[in-house]
Amino acid sequence: MIQLLLVLTSAWLGPNTAANPSVLGAGHDTFGYWYYDNDTVAPQAPVYNWIDIRSVGTRITGLADDNVVGPFPIGFTFPYYWYGVTSCYVGSNGYIAFHDNGLAASPFTNLPNSARPNNTLAPLMSDFDFTGVGNPAKAFCWTNAALDTFIVEYDSVKFWSTGGLNTFQIILTKADSCITFQFKKQSGAPYNGWVPGNATSGIENVSGSVGISYLYGNLPTRNMIHDTLAIKYIPPATTNYQVHDAGVWRAMNEENGGIFLLKDNPATFWAKFKNFGNQAETGYPVYAVVRNATNTVVYADTMAVGAQPPSQIDSLAFDPPWTPTTNGLYTLKTYSKLTGDMFRGNDTVRTEIHVVTYPAELTYDNGTVGQIMSWQGNSGGFGNRFVAPSYPIEVTAIKASLSSATQVGCTLWLLAADGPNGMPGTVLARNTVQVTSSTPSWYQYNIPTPVAIAGGAFFVGVTSDADQAPGYSMDTTKPLCYQGWEFTGGWSPGRDQITQDVMMHALIRGVTGVAEEIGPVTRFVMTAKPNPFGASTQIRFGRDLATSERLDIYTASGRLVRSMMVSGKSALWDGRNASGGRVAEGVYVARLARNASPILKLVLTQ
Repeated sequence: MIQLLLVLTSAWLGPNTAANPSVLGAGHDTFGYWYYDNDTVAPQAPVYNWIDIRSVGTRITGLADDNVVGPFPIGFTFPYYWYGVTSCYVGSNGYIAFHDNGLAASPFTNLPNSARPNNTLAPLMSDFDFTGVGNPAKAFCWTNAALDTFIVEYDSVKFWSTGGLNTFQIILTKADSCITFQFKKQSGAPYNGWVPGNATSGIENVSGSVGISYLYGNLPTRNMIHDTLAIKYIPPATTNYQVHDAGVWRAMNEENGGIFLLKDNPATFWAKFKNFGNQAETGYPVYAVVRNATNTVVYADTMAVGAQPPSQIDSLAFDPPWTPTTNGLYTLKTYSKLTGDMFRGNDTVRTEIHVVTYPAELTYDNGTVGQIMSWQGNSGGFGNRFVAPSYPIEVTAIKASLSSATQVGCTLWLLAADGPNGMPGTVLARNTVQVTSSTPSWYQYNIPTPVAIAGGAFFVGVTSDADQAPGYSMDTTKPLCYQGWEFTGGWSPGRDQITQDVMMHALIRGVTGVAEEIGPVTRFVMTAKPNPFGASTQIRFGRDLATSERLDIYTASGRLVRSMMVSGKSALWDGRNASGGRVAEGVYVARLARNASPILKLVLTQ
C-alpha cells in the first residue's frame, strides 16, 4: 500500500476468547466452528494438498494496492454459519468477503470485529501490493464442473514496500461445508514486521460478532504462517447457538452514504431491514427520524417489519415523504428495535443529508479541517463520490482543500462512476495545480466547458504527481458521509470513512430536462408502496384525478421508458417498459404529464 502517515494504530484486541484451543493448532468459536492445522496431531487435522488453478481458473483483474474487486459467483450456495452465501468480493490485501465490498487496509483489526468488511475469510490479511511494472502478483478464482468446490488463489503476492513472496489459497467445499486455507509459499514480512495490526488470519460472520482468530500479528507464536501450512475450519454438525439479530441492511443507497436533496421537493426515505440471526422473528418496529443542525426533530415516522425468517431482507419506504423547506445539514437516523436483539451494532444507520438549491456546491464537510492526511510513497490521493439530487446537471468546477510545506504538483479529477462495480472510470475533466500553501487552502479548477451528466454517480478526486505528497484536509465532525475514496495505484472506498470526510467539492447547476422541472409541490404529492420494490409498486396520488391523465416514468437520466393513462387515486407499475419487457434495476422517476407535477423517485430492486 501507500502508507498513510497519520493513522492511529489499533490496539490489539487479543485472540478470540471463544477460540481457546484444547490442543495446539486447534480452536473453536461460540457458534461451533473448529479449526485444525496440519501442525496438529489430531484425526480432524487437514493434509496439505495444493490445488493449482492458474491454468483453469479465471484471472481476477483490477487488484491494485488497497482495493476490492468483484463480486465473483461461487457457483453454488455455500453454507456459512447459519446462512448460505453465493458470491464473494476479493480484496488485494489477502482476504475475501461474502456480499461485503468494504476495504480492509492497514492497520488491520483482529477477527472477529464489527467494523467492515464483515463475512470475511482471511488466510493472510496483510498489506499486499499488486501494482508496479514487473510485479508477478496475480489472483485467480475457479469453480469445478461439479459445482461443489470453489477456490480463490493468490499467487506470488508481495508485501508493500518490503517485498517477499506469498502464494496461498482459500478452498470452499460444499460436501462438508468446510473452509481450507493453504499456503504454498510464505517469505518476507509485512512493513514494520509481524506485529498486531500488520497481519490477521481467521474467519468471521456477517455481523462480525462471531468468528475465530488464528493469528494476529505474531500471536499466538505457534500459529505463524509457513510454507505447506494447511488450516481447516469445520462447522458444527448441529448447534444450539441461537441468534436473535435484526437490523438495517441498507438505507437510502447501497453505500449507506450521504445524500443531497432539493429544497421544497418531497423525498421518500427507504431502507432494507435484514434478519441477521438464525431464528425466525415475528416482526419488529422500525423508525426514521430526521434532525436539523440544531438537533431539532423535523421528521419522524414509524413502520413495522412483518414476520422474517433468517436471512430475509425486507424493503420499506416511510410514508409520508419529507419536504425540506430550508437548505442546510440534516441527519437521518434509520433504526430497528427487535426485542431480545443480541447484537446492537447493526441496528442503526445514520445518513448525512445536505439540502440544496441549484446552482449548488456539493460538499460533505463543514469547512473546518479536523485532520490532515498524507501518503508516504508513490502517487496517492483521495476523492469523494457524489450523486446529485436531480438530473441532468452540469459540473462547472471542482475543488479540494490541500496543503504542503514545499511546492508539489497535484491533479484534480472529475471522474464518471462507470468503472467496474461503479468505481471511478472515464475521465470527464482534469487539471494540474501547484500546491504552495503550508496551511490548508482551497484549490479550484473552473471547467472551461461545463461537463454534462445525465444521471448516476460521479467522483471528484486529487492525486499527487510525484512521490512527494500534499496534505489532504479531512473533516472529522459528525455526521459522516461514508462517501470518501482513496487512491493507492487504484481507487477504492476509503479505509477511514467511519472517522472522517474528505474535503473535496463539486460545483453544479441544473440544465433543461425532467429533473430541472422539479419545483415546490403546490397541488398534491405522489407516494408509492412498496418503494423500493421488486415485482410491482402502487403509485398513489394525493387526491382523485378527476379526468384521465398520462403518467410518465423515466430513467434517472431522463429517458422515457413507460407512459400510462391513469385516473382515480392510484396506479400500478409492474416494472415493465412500453414493450412489456422488465426494466433494469435502478432509480426511476415518475411524474404526471402536466405543469407543476410532483416528482416521485422509484427504486426498483430485482
